[in-house]
Amino acid sequence: MHTWITRACVTAGTVSAVGLLGAGTASAHVTASSPDARQGSYAVITLLVPNESAKATTTGLTVTLPAHVAGDTSLSSVRTSPMPGWTATVTKDPTTSAPTAVTWTAAQGTSIGDNQYGQFQLSVGTLPNSGTLSLPAMQTYSDGSVVKWEEPAKPDGSEPEHPVPTVQLAAAGDPHAVSATVAAPPAAASTTDGTARWLGGVGLVLGALGLALGGGAALRSRGGAALRARGRSLMLSWLRTGAVTAVLGVALLLGAGLASAHSYLVSSDPADGASLATGPSRVTLTFNEELQTSFDSLSVVGPDGNRWSTGDTSVQGATAGIALTALGPVGKYTVAYRVISADSHPVTGTVSFTLTAAGTGTPGPKAGSAPSAGTTGGSGGVSAWPFVVGAVVVFGIGIAVVTFGGRRRRA
Repeated sequence: MHTWITRACVTAGTVSAVGLLGAGTASAHVTASSPDARQGSYAVITLLVPNESAKATTTGLTVTLPAHVAGDTSLSSVRTSPMPGWTATVTKDPTTSAPTAVTWTAAQGTSIGDNQYGQFQLSVGTLPNSGTLSLPAMQTYSDGSVVKWEEPAKPDGSEPEHPVPTVQLAAAGDPHAVSATVAAPPAAASTTDGTARWLGGVGLVLGALGLALGGGAALRSRGGAALRARGRSLMLSWLRTGAVTAVLGVALLLGAGLASAHSYLVSSDPADGASLATGPSRVTLTFNEELQTSFDSLSVVGPDGNRWSTGDTSVQGATAGIALTALGPVGKYTVAYRVISADSHPVTGTVSFTLTAAGTGTPGPKAGSAPSAGTTGGSGGVSAWPFVVGAVVVFGIGIAVVTFGGRRRRA
């Protein structure tokens, strides 16, 4: 009977691990983001399009814009960014000339291949006076298949199979509203770490159960050699199951470590949390590896909610920077960044410094704040390693008990 239990537990653990890993792999969706999207303003929206087919490549993308009602002038301006090997076409309503859709088509020999994704940019304005902007997308593959990303969130809040790309719009003039976020790939690492924690915990419980069963059988040793042998056999069965589950947890943790090896912030100038009597003329961020030079953005927002950075973001190797105007009011200045790592993953976060003496600078326009502090991809919470290590330790103790206990009885 214990053999059947062992096989059932191992099979269930393996199926659960494979299912959870498959869910993490399938979670890469077409997403839309805009660091400074604000109602009634203009913004640049970036669509991240992963290739999810193992048999075909992505050769086309069509994004549908919201339908206009009478008197609605939002999104009357739509422009595309040049992409080598791709042709962009803006479709307009023949009556009102309002943009209705944008289609990107790959040239011969150009496509988004396996384990790749493309970045498609739109400059749009003005943004509607609503909390969100949904952009249904249709992804076309080289084999003629089409995937439509147009499903809204389910009533219970869970994510559908093909969610519609959505940008969160900050309220006009609200410097504290959070702008759009990217369903970045590192989330899969967070899910994997949680899965490893769960499997490690199961391994710990099974190992402990094996020890308890074997120990109970040993205490009842007066029942004879047959009872002792049965206890040792049952104990080994549970220990084996716990070991397999713990190994799965270790494998998941190692995979999560590899998957989350993206760029991260090493230092900033001014340093995060620094207090300065005189405002710097430039902010510089240094990362652990070289960055891509396209689609990176830095912005500096003061305590008044106005933008104090000026010019374009510059990237040189692993360093990104932006110039500042002369600063103004006393208080905290927040540096928001969104950069693209060498492996094409977006990394966002914030650092800040405090100005202790008022400057004479003139503020720039109001700006929505940037994504939440910290780079993407952290799992947060309690690490899974203690659970997995605990399972391994319990398993080792169990093996020692069985081995040396058996030797003493034979002696």
